Formats: sequence, C-alpha cells, structure tokens
Amino acid sequence: MMKTFRTTAILLTGILCCISCTEHKPAQQKAQPTIRQDTPGPEKTQIKDTVLSVKEDSVLSVKEESAEAETLYLADLDKARQQRKLNLSQLFRKAKVILLDSCSKALVGNINRTAMTGGYLFVLDKDVAKTVFMFDRNGKFIRTIGSPGKGKGEYISPSDFAIDTDRHHIYVLDRLQFRILQYDYTTGRYLTSISIHQQSNYLLYYAGAFYVDSPKSKDRHLIQKLSTDGTQTEHLFSPDTHNKGWDFALANQDGVFMSRYSGSPLITHLVMDTVFCIGKQKIYPHLALHSEQLMIREDIQDLDIDKNLMHLTELIRKDKYYNLQTYMENDHFIFFQLQKKAFPHPFLYDKTSGELSHYTLLCEDMLADGTDLKLLGLQFGGCNSRGAWFHIAPGLLSRIRAIKGMEWATEDNFNGAIFYYEY
Repeated sequence: MMKTFRTTAILLTGILCCISCTEHKPAQQKAQPTIRQDTPGPEKTQIKDTVLSVKEDSVLSVKEESAEAETLYLADLDKARQQRKLNLSQLFRKAKVILLDSCSKALVGNINRTAMTGGYLFVLDKDVAKTVFMFDRNGKFIRTIGSPGKGKGEYISPSDFAIDTDRHHIYVLDRLQFRILQYDYTTGRYLTSISIHQQSNYLLYYAGAFYVDSPKSKDRHLIQKLSTDGTQTEHLFSPDTHNKGWDFALANQDGVFMSRYSGSPLITHLVMDTVFCIGKQKIYPHLALHSEQLMIREDIQDLDIDKNLMHLTELIRKDKYYNLQTYMENDHFIFFQLQKKAFPHPFLYDKTSGELSHYTLLCEDMLADGTDLKLLGLQFGGCNSRGAWFHIAPGLLSRIRAIKGMEWATEDNFNGAIFYYEY
C-alpha cells in the first residue's frame, strides 16, 4: 500500500483527504446535517445541542448537551449564481511575494506544505530534501527542524507537521516510522517522540491533542484523536457513514485538515459533502453542500486504487463534484473549490447576503495581470485570521515571470516563494 500511495500522490498532484467514526448506524445518521430539497439557496442555520462526541468504546455518536449554538452554513451548488471571473482583489486588500532564502542550508527541492504562524514561516519538502525548513516572515533562513536519518530526533519520511504556538513546539509526522517527533522551534532542540501505531499521512495539533488520518483502517474509522503521549485513542468518522464508503489513503488535495491556524480547525474528506469543525469540546458540522452533481456512493463503489491504478483515471474522469480544496474563510465570506473531472470550480459564499456564486476562473490581479491562478502554478498553502497564502516550488520560476519584482530572479537563485494575501 505504501508504494501505491506514493505513486498515487505523484499522479494526482493538485487534486485530493479524511474524516471518521465507526459503525453505530442510528446515531451516525442523525449526526449528518440535512439539507432540505426546498432550501431556496445558500443559507445558515443554528444547530442547538446536537454534538458529535466519542464514547470510550471508540464509537462516534450523537449526544444531547447544553451548549452554545453553532452556525451551520448550507450551500446549494445547483442554485449558485453563475459568474465568469473572480479576482483575488475581491477577496483581499494587500498582497506580497516572500522569496525563500537560497543559502546552501536552505535549499528546497519541492514544497509540499507550508505554515505561517507564530511570526515564522515553515516549509516541508517531503520529496527531495525530506526536511522541515524554518524561515522568518521575510523568507530569511533560520534553521532546519530535525534532519533525515534513523537516529534520535531524526526522521525518514516526514509527511506533515503541526505547530503549538503557545509552547513554541513543532511536531513532525514520520509516516514510515509510525511516530510524531516533537521539537522546540525557537531553538531547534529535539524533545521527544510519540508512537502512533499506524501509518498516517496528515497531522493536526489542536487544544492539547493530536489528530491523524487512518487510511485503510481495520477498525473502519478515518481519523484518530490521540493524547499528546499517544496513550489515549478515540476513533472518529466512518468511511461508510461520512465518506460514501471511500477509505483509501487518497484524500483532498490540501489534506484532511483545513484552517489549521484560524480559530477552530476544519476537517473533510475526498467525497464528503460536509465540512466539520473541531471544537475544544465537540465536533460539529460547519458547511454542508447540496447538489445533484456531488459524487455519490454508486460512483465510486467499484473503484479500488490500491489494487488498480487505472481506477484513479476513472475517478478523475467522473463528471461529479468532490475533493473540496482551497478553503478560505473570514467574517464576510467562505471561499472553496470543488473538483469536477480534472478542473477546480471556485465557489464564493457571501455571509452578508447569503448568496453563493460559482465562477469559471480564479484570477491573480494583485501581483499579476489577471492571470488564471492555475496557469501560475501556485499551490494553496493555508489561511489564518489575517489572510491566506499560496506557494510555488523551485523549478517553476518560468510560470511567474510576469509577477512584479521577479525580473531579477534566475533558476540558480530561486528557491521557491510564498504568495501572501491579507484580508
């Protein structure tokens, strides 16, 4: 499976993540938000008392408790207003390019994941350097976090990382060694490692707990919640109930965890039609999608990409929405893209008017001359309460030649860049 996942990831760069709970049928069905067929369009409603919680027997269930009401946004994709072009200037007010330091210790081969938090910029290259790099907000190299190897404080397959800004700790997920390594990012000092008893690809740290995905779990769950010492485990979300039966490692393009550094993090998976919020006390639905064009169980029930890679091609060819990605949210809007066939479809939900718009193009008009974002080669990195960022890897300089201030850059001195946009 490990070999298959690597091949799949290469073939599907820019396309596809997890969410879970075991098979307590009545409770799980109740946990799913219902979108009425007569819903006139995008709207929001208040969910009172219905809370997703995990019992000690590791079954995700619904319980009633007195809690502050949470907002659930409902979006009917079929009733979205059709528009041609959405410019980034309609979402953001400021933009800048952060060029990564190209000193010998900071050389990046590829950029797989980025984070801007705690006043720093973190970059994971899991393909070439197999290292986590740390820069300041201007792109100046500070240090590497850990290093490749099998010794103490080293990793051989860093697939993701998470950050605790309160304690200035960074956690690196070593997929092949089934462990999470902990460091103090202010000094780079290795602290300890935590065994996780499974091969996971994505990692989240939130409110004193770890969350990891569980691809091909024998217990039929998509996510595990772990204590920081790895001893206490809770199983979340079943593929059958929440992900239309899909339990393969292949997930959303941006991973299963979204909005990691912007309030409560979010979670969804490849063919889910709901985005859930991970709160400090509960997990609850935050955005529910409705459409006759969403991927359904019958569309994927005969696919097994672990045994037949040609099934991946069949998945991409399907004319149905799936793979929610590029999720950005502030007080005024929710932006996301869904994949249909091989193309992203941008959607913008206006929280003030309650209107959902479906666009043909997402264009860069702040640093470029209205170029389609796809043509620039930018990959979504993440968002926080102040803005969002995209990244571009070394070797793709020719794609961004039109960007202001890039005229001097050459293939020799270009070490990748972060495009930061402020709300």
